[in-house]
Amino acid sequence: MQITLFRALQGIRISADEAETVVDRLETHVESVVNNNIKAVEAKLTAMQATLDALKSHIQFVEVMLAIIGLAIAAGPVAKFIH
Repeated sequence: MQITLFRALQGIRISADEAETVVDRLETHVESVVNNNIKAVEAKLTAMQATLDALKSHIQFVEVMLAIIGLAIAAGPVAKFIH
């Protein structure tokens, strides 16, 4: 793209120095926009990871509670024989 833009600018009689300046500034602008977009995506990914971590904790809690309930149900008939 740089060479094509540079040649297009020269084709409309813009000096090589000015054309190079335009290409450099456009390149800098594009790089800045891309970097900002990457940062936004990284922030979203970080938030999603935090959400997933929280969900994992909730699932682990539910698993423990189900295990306790299962043990209580299984122990119920046994408790009758202990008394």
